Amino acid sequence: MMSDKDILREIVAGNSEAFAEIYNRHIGEFVGFVRKHFRGSDEDIYDIYHDSCMALYGNILSRRLTAEALGEVSLKTYLFRIGHNKMVDLYRRSNTAQRRAFLENFDYTQWESEGEEVLSEREQRIREVVSQMGEPCATILRMYYWQDKSMREIASAEGYSNADTAKTLKSRCMAKLKAYVAHII
Repeated sequence: MMSDKDILREIVAGNSEAFAEIYNRHIGEFVGFVRKHFRGSDEDIYDIYHDSCMALYGNILSRRLTAEALGEVSLKTYLFRIGHNKMVDLYRRSNTAQRRAFLENFDYTQWESEGEEVLSEREQRIREVVSQMGEPCATILRMYYWQDKSMREIASAEGYSNADTAKTLKSRCMAKLKAYVAHII
């Protein structure tokens, strides 16, 4: 296992395996940390982890984070702080209790389980927002949530290199959708 300073040097040198090591090393503990402090879906939690790792990676490549700047702090601590800040940002964007509760508890895959009047009004509003989002978000969200397509099927249909690319795009689109939906509540 490489030390944090070795990982920093390897990432700067272009070694993608070093980034993969830090990504895989802390995922389980990070997910547990976020679950303890954030009532979100697993998808939100993994999105926060992915976004936090990408921010860490960007800080390393831009030299905002160096071995000297890291000092006695571990990469794990730095990564967890980024994740904490991303959770705070998410809560700030949903500034009212009603919006925050909606964003925390709304299961986009279970619209059918709500009462028909609430379902049709809410679903209609969300479908309107999705249609106004533009591409690729409108297509990805429709395919995933309304057509029950897998990430692999979406990647193939839309010409993405792999399912992970489609998943990353869907995560970004979901963040946009949540922001839009927060304004119509």
